[in-house]
Amino acid sequence: MTTARDLSLSNSKKVRGRKAYPNKILVGKEEFEIQFKRVIFDDEKYLGICDLEDNVIYLKKGQDPYELFKTLLHEYLHAIEKSDKIKIKHSLIYRLEKALANFLIQNFETLQKIIK
Repeated sequence: MTTARDLSLSNSKKVRGRKAYPNKILVGKEEFEIQFKRVIFDDEKYLGICDLEDNVIYLKKGQDPYELFKTLLHEYLHAIEKSDKIKIKHSLIYRLEKALANFLIQNFETLQKIIK
């Protein structure tokens, strides 16, 4: 089984001269690849897509860091639907992405202390 340590920044890639981002993420016991694309499925409107069949999360390049984080959380929630065999209404996923992003960002230092 892959652990969080296995998915460190050693498995990362640069995005247009920016810092390195991990190219894999764990969702439960499943590993999802992260791919950055200029356009996702030939449609400019998509910021991200979670391919549940191939375990790939596609994220649109060029998002500001906060939007990218929210998009990753949004697609992660879709991946949770697969790993935990649950259905989450899409309207709830939109609400949770912002709430979780704010919670994780605003409490980052506290959370680090808790899990150490």
